Amino acid sequence: MILDASIWFFPQWFKTCKSYAKVVKEIDNNRFLDLDLAEPKDWEQLRKEARPLFKKLKVQSAKLG
Repeated sequence: MILDASIWFFPQWFKTCKSYAKVVKEIDNNRFLDLDLAEPKDWEQLRKEARPLFKKLKVQSAKLG
């Protein structure tokens, strides 16, 4: 999901989320994040808090192929 990727690759945009610090602490030593294998404990809460901020981003999408 683009929201998940945005949180992972553009974290400064989401630092104001209440659960952000908890999630970062949990995944701090990870070299990669695979949400299909296991989500950090508070990831769903972070996603909920991040949605209003995500809507303010200017994200482009295109159909490929």
